[in-house]
Amino acid sequence: MKSEDEYLGYLKYSGKLVEAGLLGARKSAQALLGFDEAIRFFATQQIPELQEVEFEIPVLIRHSSWEALIPNTIVDWIVTALGIGATAYIGTAATEMAKADFQGRGIKEVLIKSLQAILETVRLGKHLRNLRTKVFERLIWRNNNSEVGIPNTEGEYLYFPLWFIRLFPAVPPDLLAKVAEIVKQDLQLSIGVRKANVVREETITIKDKSCFILEKDNEDQILYPELIHGQPVVLEGVVTRGNKSTNSLGFLYKDHILLCYPATGTIVKFKPALFLKSRVHGIVSRADKFGMPTESKPKIIVSRIEPLEHDSSSNSLFKET
Repeated sequence: MKSEDEYLGYLKYSGKLVEAGLLGARKSAQALLGFDEAIRFFATQQIPELQEVEFEIPVLIRHSSWEALIPNTIVDWIVTALGIGATAYIGTAATEMAKADFQGRGIKEVLIKSLQAILETVRLGKHLRNLRTKVFERLIWRNNNSEVGIPNTEGEYLYFPLWFIRLFPAVPPDLLAKVAEIVKQDLQLSIGVRKANVVREETITIKDKSCFILEKDNEDQILYPELIHGQPVVLEGVVTRGNKSTNSLGFLYKDHILLCYPATGTIVKFKPALFLKSRVHGIVSRADKFGMPTESKPKIIVSRIEPLEHDSSSNSLFKET
């Protein structure tokens, strides 16, 4: 493998499923497409003309991980047309954009900033538990107003570069959906960027997956018809989030997030299961606001949750204030 300092950034999947060779051609293609779309989005926010440049992301596959790397030589790839279309127009545009003085920025710097923006998007999505929130209140500023502290629903602050927060309102809530959809219990995603000999990395695990995926349910289609209203069930999945204001939990069951409500009391008693693979015991409810069993998407009225794994570091959502 080449030295890490030859790469600007990377997207990597690792875990037992990769070791077993179970990241197939379709998922590999989906990962590359999702990574490409995210890079292009932030690059074109900086230089709109980049939308016309076609470049390919070289892929390195190695034991125990699947990696897509952005090489330091990507400028040469673009200028020499190794990764772009053959038309003279695009070739000329690519050459111009590769110059260090193009709009005061070189293509390398644009790509690095795009990778940094992807990294910050992951940080913010995990912090807020979604990418839909675009209006922030109770901000805190530091470092001569170059960094913005943003609170989550629990009042915990995380700081982000001002330039990224200015870009963020335009970020589609599902920008990282393609790369996040591949994440499973034994398959995590890492995104990294290298600048000035410093490598920063963020990960998306199964507990974070739902933060980056928008559900697109067909309201006319019954979701999980085998889950019958009033039926007792025991389901295995991942407790993805908790909301004390609505006294509800998000539960990733197969490919959908189901809302869960405690049969009695509050969700605080379920905090040991937060973000963990768990077994949920409860009753199926398809009751609508009038109490009629007409809802296409089931809810679970939970009596008990059994964590099937242990992670003592993931209970901050229920932190009492």
